[in-house]
Amino acid sequence: MKEETLSIVIPIYNAEHFLPECLVTLSERKEGDELILINDGSTDRSKEICEEFANKNKNVHFIDQPNLGVSESRNNGIKQVKSKWVMFVDADDTLTKGWRKEIENALASFSKSDVIIFSKQIESQEYDAISCLRTTFGDRSIPELRGGYLNSPWSKIYSKKIINDNEIEFDRKLIIGEDLLFNCHVYSKSRRIIGINHSIYRINKNIGSTINRFDSKIIENELVFHEEFKKFLKNNHFNQDFWEILFEENLLRGLFSVVNKIALTHEKDRVELVRKLLIRPEYRVALGKFPAYKKQFSRIAQVLLGLLYHENVEAALFCAKLFYFIKKLHYKSGITEEI
Repeated sequence: MKEETLSIVIPIYNAEHFLPECLVTLSERKEGDELILINDGSTDRSKEICEEFANKNKNVHFIDQPNLGVSESRNNGIKQVKSKWVMFVDADDTLTKGWRKEIENALASFSKSDVIIFSKQIESQEYDAISCLRTTFGDRSIPELRGGYLNSPWSKIYSKKIINDNEIEFDRKLIIGEDLLFNCHVYSKSRRIIGINHSIYRINKNIGSTINRFDSKIIENELVFHEEFKKFLKNNHFNQDFWEILFEENLLRGLFSVVNKIALTHEKDRVELVRKLLIRPEYRVALGKFPAYKKQFSRIAQVLLGLLYHENVEAALFCAKLFYFIKKLHYKSGITEEI
């Protein structure tokens, strides 16, 4: 049987300290595999590292573009894909030893799949689209899928056909949440989703990274994300009470995330920024139901959302900042998590 090849898409922005290790772990790829590196307007040595790597290795396609964001970077990478299968890797993450063999074994048995998910936190079996969507939306009632990072593009291989035939892409309007929406569209169109109980991916969680800092665009992004999320539910006829509950829980997760980021800004009007969010009808309704949804959240989220529920914005911001500095102190050099 002909060996299945793989295209690996890596968006890169100012990753000079992590990129070399990431590229080293990709050395296990097969001869026919394709590596697509997209430098998204980096201002450090990322471009030079990519060029040097491309010159020394076969089947490496290097794209150098102005800073367009991670969604556009991945979309541009998808356009260059020649293999039947697509895999996404972040430049500050790494792959585990034996990752390519795990993929080879999976494809030998499940070559007709639309998506194959690798994670030591899920069960090895076939999953239906609805179960994957429910888990992606935050439903924790399906233990076989819980903790499998279904909302991210990491540690998965996608059939290029499912992406191209349905014209699925990462939403360029979003800077956060684009991964979740991408996977929602993929899962909803998939006929066969396979879970493999093996880890092939390590996430590098850098507590002090830019993704943990405040950007005023994040508030606008959160509102756009939830509009797109609601549109997806409506277009797929997921408008029953159950899906409405999951939507409201996601609103609260988004609120928790945004408030955490607002807490880190030095702007004097951060209390006012939060208050403006809380008067929006969708957040007001969701927050009003927080006591019913409380068990779906971590203890830290319960504390912060509980304070917002009681309209104690100042205390919520103080706790968010305190939690951040405790995490930063505890994980001085970041965290590497094998998923």
